[in-house]
Amino acid sequence: MDLTWSQFRRAHKGQLQHEVSELWTQYKDGEYQLESEAPPVDPYADFNDAYNIVYGGKVVSPQELSLSKNALLALQKELSPRAYTANIRDGWTLWLGPTNNALLENHSQNVAFTITRSWWQMFGTGAVRVDVQVFEEQSQVLKVKERFSMQSRLFTRYPLPISEYKFSKNMKDSPL
Repeated sequence: MDLTWSQFRRAHKGQLQHEVSELWTQYKDGEYQLESEAPPVDPYADFNDAYNIVYGGKVVSPQELSLSKNALLALQKELSPRAYTANIRDGWTLWLGPTNNALLENHSQNVAFTITRSWWQMFGTGAVRVDVQVFEEQSQVLKVKERFSMQSRLFTRYPLPISEYKFSKNMKDSPL
């Protein structure tokens, strides 16, 4: 069975990064076999691992970065409820409650992504054309999430830059 880089890394938790990279090279050349059974395939965990490598600022080798970018693109379609591409003219709503979990809605195209406050601070702070809705109870955010889920318009993963979200950082750059 061919493992992805993320699955291979997960099977070698606790080992040093350079050791895992060496084993990965041997694995791809057919010179190394896993001692135990392969970890269960979890596309969301694979997506999150690759997303953290590509966009989270981790210092990795160029090979690992390339593998992670390819994994993101491969998993994007698998983890998407529908075909979707963001437009710079799209309007957005950020739904926040008292917890770290949040929703980012593209109300122009009626889709939503599950995000966190941390994600918003990294990628969305300063964005224009974003309406922010703050609720006192998380159950209110969950109702909005459920509505999108029932319509098969909820992406239960972070959005990818450029293709799935486009924010202007100031009104001068924002299209009319």
